[in-house]
Amino acid sequence: MDTEFNRSMNGGTKRRWLKENRERVMWVADQVGEAECCRIFNMKRSTLERMGLDALASSDYRWTKADKAVLIAKIAEAGVEELKDELAELDPAKDYYLNVILPQMKLEHDYYEKLTAGDKERKELLKVPENVKPNQREHKADNLYVM
Repeated sequence: MDTEFNRSMNGGTKRRWLKENRERVMWVADQVGEAECCRIFNMKRSTLERMGLDALASSDYRWTKADKAVLIAKIAEAGVEELKDELAELDPAKDYYLNVILPQMKLEHDYYEKLTAGDKERKELLKVPENVKPNQREHKADNLYVM
């Protein structure tokens, strides 16, 4: 088969040409970038990515256990750095939660507890403090006082 790319190729013919000329296509991608390479060879980015993965899988290089361990460690390290960045972005939200939302939730919880308390506890809460009683004027209605 001719090694020149024909833009009208499709299907199995195109797939075979790309497989036979993988190194050339990958070289073009390195030289001009993935987007331009995809335009030149009239293919999707996913096809180019699969070609790159196929090249790694079919290479003569064999990964040792140490190589795999180093690669896994680097991936994990990158993940840790990414998580650190995400946590740093959450600091303002955490501060807002701790300084505003959480105290408000505690106040609401205490208020709810008092509202749902038994009759005896509620009556105790509604009692007028002793230091206020001398300043009250009694109203005609029972248990209603005006300051």
